[in-house]
Amino acid sequence: MFKEIQQEVNSLEDYIYSKSRSDKDSVFVLLTHLLAECGEAADEIKGMEGKRAESPSEFSKGELAKELVDIIFNVLRIAHYYDIDVDKYFDERLKGIRDKFS
Repeated sequence: MFKEIQQEVNSLEDYIYSKSRSDKDSVFVLLTHLLAECGEAADEIKGMEGKRAESPSEFSKGELAKELVDIIFNVLRIAHYYDIDVDKYFDERLKGIRDKFS
């Protein structure tokens, strides 16, 4: 399920670092990026639910979708950092969640 997406993220990250002058991000920087994206998604949801000063019409599913993809991208970057096969653990985790509520 995630294998192709994870490979694409890994390739993209490797490409980005091959073109930049900086070293690969530490896991702490990766986590900071993830948390920042979670905050941006939360802001978008608050706006869509009318919990922000701006009009709810200024927020959109499209913008929320972008933030959710950014979250997934950063989760997969962390998985790459630790060489984790997300497919394997995702399926196992879903089974555990199903069993918990069965």
